[in-house]
Amino acid sequence: TCITGTWTGPEMGIVNSQYVGDKATNHHLLVFGLPDGWADHVPDGQLFPCDFDSNEEHIVAPLHTWSPAGEKGFGERLKPGQRYFLELHSVNHFSHPVLVNGAAKLLLRSMDKLTGITAPFMLGPNEIQVKPGDYHIKFTYEWPKDTMLLLVQAHLHELGKWFAIDWTSSKGTQRILEVDPWKYDYVSINAPGNSYDVDEFTVKAGDTFTVHCRWHNPTDKD
Repeated sequence: TCITGTWTGPEMGIVNSQYVGDKATNHHLLVFGLPDGWADHVPDGQLFPCDFDSNEEHIVAPLHTWSPAGEKGFGERLKPGQRYFLELHSVNHFSHPVLVNGAAKLLLRSMDKLTGITAPFMLGPNEIQVKPGDYHIKFTYEWPKDTMLLLVQAHLHELGKWFAIDWTSSKGTQRILEVDPWKYDYVSINAPGNSYDVDEFTVKAGDTFTVHCRWHNPTDKD
């Protein structure tokens, strides 16, 4: 389920975020920013199905950060009038309907208190049809500009088995993150990742990142 809203305060920086919800049913809870003119047909505060078209999904941007760089004054920009939606994904393990709730908490700092601006980037395809049995994909992206990376984190769902990211630069290819095996618990808690200090990990334009994902589908259907 999704719900939209609008930030009515001044321009601020998001330096940390936290999500709270029912541990028995909460799968994930995320906040995404929407570009101007998108989803205007959905009034603020109204629940609606999270049935975005895969070709449109790339236009949204996460409005959250888990990077320790927030403690040093690095934050993601939150602009006045920014529309957003809160995505709450719950799993009902019971045979009857249940009442669920969730909330997002963002730690904000004024722009004059920030030492740098950060931005999230979601690397990988929007929709994946997992074939029966063991199924593996890889996705390669060429980085467009010189950038400083602060956090790299894995993401798979319940059927995940293995995850890895390779970084290829002028110095060769290096595996910067591997999660083997993937655990079911990572679905509802922050999955493994690597955080970096300011200026510790710099990426050049033309470098590539290759994401490897493997699942096991025990059914006979995609």
